[in-house]
Parts: sequence; structure tokens; C-alpha cells
Amino acid sequence: MLRNRNKSIIISYYTLRRLIGILGILLPFICMFGGLAAGIEVQSSVSAYYHSNMRELFTGLMSCMAVFLLTY
Repeated sequence: MLRNRNKSIIISYYTLRRLIGILGILLPFICMFGGLAAGIEVQSSVSAYYHSNMRELFTGLMSCMAVFLLTY
């Protein structure tokens, strides 16, 4: 029983690490393509999307990453 519990915890940490990495890698691309779809030109930095119409998406993605990091 203890082995099954440890295995599920390891899978959980592995999944969290993977999600954090995927979101971190995709964040600039999601902001860039979302901005282009909304008619916003490519910004000079990722944080510049906060001051554009992409604010909700940017803060949502950052909040997801924060929750994943807190649970990790």
C-alpha cells in the first residue's frame, strides 16, 4: 500500500513539473499568437502583454503557473 501511495505522489510531482515547464515554454507563444489574433502587434517583452488587451490571458496564465508552483 505504501508503494502505491509513493508512486502516485511521484506521478503527481512529475505531472506538476511537466505542466510548469509546458506553461513556461508556451507562455510567450500563447501571448504572441493571441495578440496577433486580436490585432495587437508583437510586443518587445512578455510582460508588455499585461498593458495590452491580452491582460486577462496573461494574468490567467501567470496565475496558473503560480498555483502549480505553490502545489509543487
